[in-house]
Amino acid sequence: MVVDESEAARTQVGEALRQADFLVTALGNAEAALPLWTLFRPHVVLMAVHAPGFASVAVARRLQRLAGGAVPFVYLLDAPDPELRLHVLEKGHGVDALAKPLELRELVARVRGLLRFREGVRRMSRPTEDEVTGLRDRLTGTWSRRAMNAFVQQELLRCERHGGGFGVLGIELQGFRHLRRTFGRTMADRLVLYASTVLLQASREADVVARIADHRFAVLLPSTAEELLPWVRSRLAERFDRARFQVNGRIVRTAVSIGCTAFPEMQGNARRLLTAAFTGMSQPEVVQTPVLS
Repeated sequence: MVVDESEAARTQVGEALRQADFLVTALGNAEAALPLWTLFRPHVVLMAVHAPGFASVAVARRLQRLAGGAVPFVYLLDAPDPELRLHVLEKGHGVDALAKPLELRELVARVRGLLRFREGVRRMSRPTEDEVTGLRDRLTGTWSRRAMNAFVQQELLRCERHGGGFGVLGIELQGFRHLRRTFGRTMADRLVLYASTVLLQASREADVVARIADHRFAVLLPSTAEELLPWVRSRLAERFDRARFQVNGRIVRTAVSIGCTAFPEMQGNARRLLTAAFTGMSQPEVVQTPVLS
């Protein structure tokens, strides 16, 4: 569902989503979404926020109560104002906010990521063949530690025969155990699932993402030189700084530590390279401790 009083913006966003094979309901009035909510039952809502009244935020919160917090809201802002963005995310209980003019490819990627998160929640009760054989992580649908070891070993053999190199990232969710103790396993699982969604969304098609422990992920970056890894790590940290999701009315912000290593600068087998990626992790200052509000 796309809600924007600007017909031009509504048409632009709706057309971009339709070209990406989404079914779109476009509305010009936020209040009109209330009586149509149960009829359309949207999976994701894109809600424009206009100054000075920001009335659509109040409507969005009413809709979220109707949905029991199960439908993610992304706010579309008139201006790239950090204070406005923070206001709508925390007061409006949204999962993300994008400033106009919109980068439509990024918007489509965000929507796909949110739908992947919803599907992941459903998939938890339907294990696939790869999950049964241990190649896929049952919670996130990403590759398992066993599969990642095999992928890294295969990349090692390829580079030893044909030259070149590759990188490995290690990502650790901060505050995971505290969150699990305080809010329970289900909330912690949702945090892990959303973190995997952010990783998959921020990764290239050729990259391999795996969950290798409760709160740890690894990313294999084929054909990536060592000098590019700091840039990749910084971009990923920035994406996590923007990431948050809503479960039962609570906003979760995700903090991570990110480490990296590269071949051929680091020699050894797959296990050694994966261990090295988690050694000397740095936590960028822009990333905060997980907070629920």
